[in-house]
Amino acid sequence: MDYCLDSWDEPSFTGLAAGCPEVCRLHQKEPVKRVAFEGTNSGRRFYMCSVEGYIENCGFHSWLDDEWPQPMKNTLLKLWGMYHDMHNALLDEKIENGKIVKDLNEERIKVEKKYSSLMADVSKFMNDTERQVMQANYDKIMNGSDEEKLRENKTKLENELMKAHDEVAKLKEGKIADDRKMKLMEEETLLLKEEKKKLEYQLFDLFKLSSARNDKLEKIKQICEQ
Repeated sequence: MDYCLDSWDEPSFTGLAAGCPEVCRLHQKEPVKRVAFEGTNSGRRFYMCSVEGYIENCGFHSWLDDEWPQPMKNTLLKLWGMYHDMHNALLDEKIENGKIVKDLNEERIKVEKKYSSLMADVSKFMNDTERQVMQANYDKIMNGSDEEKLRENKTKLENELMKAHDEVAKLKEGKIADDRKMKLMEEETLLLKEEKKKLEYQLFDLFKLSSARNDKLEKIKQICEQ
């Protein structure tokens, strides 16, 4: 079996190569027309075994186009290098974002647990405060307790209640900040995907230009042979 390059379906050069004088050595069948999509051979037309299936396909290929000039090869290497760098950067970014998301989720769970616990404490504190106030009023009525002491206790209880409300507000602000971080990460990931798509369009345009150049050279060659 022969190694066969990665390829893609180019509309102007696809399908069975009917009448092709070359056949694959294993199946003795007419090949299919393909356009290479790998390294410095990207954009070159070639023939490949027509048998479907990765295991059954013998990978036969013969080139229809000559090798690209060295400047074109260098350009393709540069483009593929940019593509792989961006792909690796996206993978690294995805891994890093996954770690950040995991840490944020763990932190969010901790905050929610702390928030729930605090809310339970606040609720208990308010109920206890209400009972204490009611008991103090009852004692005042029944025993004629000192009003000044009652006011001090009331002020103390109100201050503790304000502190509890401040703690709840801080927890809410922390949760809002975490949500903003998650949204910013999603926006950055979307921008990276858009940059990747632009690079893929540039590669596609280059391959179309190369295909048009091949067609033109073929026509010139036919005219010269006449």
